[in-house]
Amino acid sequence: MFERLQQTSPGFHRRASFHTVLEGFSSGLSAVENALSMAVSWGLAPLVEAIVALLLMCALDWRIALFHWLLCRGYSLRRPE
Repeated sequence: MFERLQQTSPGFHRRASFHTVLEGFSSGLSAVENALSMAVSWGLAPLVEAIVALLLMCALDWRIALFHWLLCRGYSLRRPE
């Protein structure tokens, strides 16, 4: 964003008010903030869900959890790159 502001012409800075420039920065920063918050919520929630599911499988029956872990590990080792 700073580079973009530096590339604008001096005439733009003479015509534009301080609030116009500040509004451009704040809208850009809000877009970045929104993207980061969505990434955390959409990326972190499945991870927590998988950990809770694994813990529940272990608590209910360790043999099922072991079978599932070996099955997933074997699949990931044989999967073509």
